[in-house]
Amino acid sequence: MWKQWLRMGIVLAAAAGVMAQTAPDQLAESNAAVPKIAVIADGANQTWGRPRVLQSFDGTQVLLYAQGLPDVTAATLYDQIWLFRNENDANGWSSKYDLAAPVRILPKSGTGIGSATDHNYPHHWPYKLFGRYYMIVQDIAGAPTAANFKFYLLGKSNDGITWTWRRFLRVREGMSLDQVAWKDMTIGGQTWNYGFVSGTKEGGGIGTGAIRFQQTNTAGCDWCYDMTPPSAALQTWSNSAWATVPTCASIGDTSGYDFCLYRDPACAVSSASCPADKRVDPDFILPGVRHPSLHRLSKFGNRYELWNHSTHSPDTGCGCEDGTNPDLDNNNTFTYRTFTPPTSLAQDPSTTLGTEKELTQDSPAVRCMPASARQSRITPFRLEWTTDVLYSRTSDNPSPFVCPNVWGYIVRTRLKTVP
Repeated sequence: MWKQWLRMGIVLAAAAGVMAQTAPDQLAESNAAVPKIAVIADGANQTWGRPRVLQSFDGTQVLLYAQGLPDVTAATLYDQIWLFRNENDANGWSSKYDLAAPVRILPKSGTGIGSATDHNYPHHWPYKLFGRYYMIVQDIAGAPTAANFKFYLLGKSNDGITWTWRRFLRVREGMSLDQVAWKDMTIGGQTWNYGFVSGTKEGGGIGTGAIRFQQTNTAGCDWCYDMTPPSAALQTWSNSAWATVPTCASIGDTSGYDFCLYRDPACAVSSASCPADKRVDPDFILPGVRHPSLHRLSKFGNRYELWNHSTHSPDTGCGCEDGTNPDLDNNNTFTYRTFTPPTSLAQDPSTTLGTEKELTQDSPAVRCMPASARQSRITPFRLEWTTDVLYSRTSDNPSPFVCPNVWGYIVRTRLKTVP
């Protein structure tokens, strides 16, 4: 009963706005509590990462969508997406997610789109809009290499558990996108899902650009966005201006996807056959930054923050190095910036972002950061409606500063304001 009263108090207080506080300018990982495992895996034969957390619409549960594998001894290994649930209270946020049996969201057998068991389904982004759950997620045939992050699915669900999928976005040859993160906001009197997309361009350049997607709450709408050519429902910041991403049908692309990030079907198969005027590549307004995670923090008056993990030189004093050839994409620490919603549809997205701040560590530190271990400090995600809790993926062993586990798991860390 006490959990029900606590949960009710949290939901009502948040709704009334009494929990609003001044957002801290600088955060640290607190050593007040050792991070606890937030999902299910902390040992061999399982690996998890990329936690994305929503509240259920009725406020009683937290829904945690994680990318990973429940059994890494399988003959073939492909990324899956699973749903874990807990009660929406302080104990639920900080303990093992076991309110209900885990549900595999992707692949979803027997449903056609999203059912391929020889595909990887990574880099998901779930969100709520108009009384429904949505999720944009990568669909990769075969191994996830730098060259094949080219396809996105869009899912919809009435309960966050059972999903229907459609082919959403296709990217040209020579361009890869590895993460989309957006939030609904009003711009110019219209509701847009506005946010960020990261990727890789020819020549190896990596970075994060801006993207926006318009869904409308039309009575009886199915997917709630315009798919009729020449729809302008999907746009990206390209060549220093907002550019419409064409519908595939409008350019003669017969792939079956809704939107094509190019203006000629030949771009899908050959970079050489895709001249500059046929490309719709996002400008990298944050060069070198990948895997964005955009949050709207109701506790802090709906302040927005853009989080990501960043590559830094490893902390050689923390005793968690990974040999002489570390994976440079994974010498990670966490950084964040304030985000100010744009006031007009024409606004340059680079003007919406504040100065980068790095998450610091209390002393003694909870975990090694930055670490040189592959996949050791990645995919930060803040709980948006409650205490300063950060979920992330780690491959450190549970004991501090013990060199990495073979498998990854999800932990929660308490944040605190730096004096």
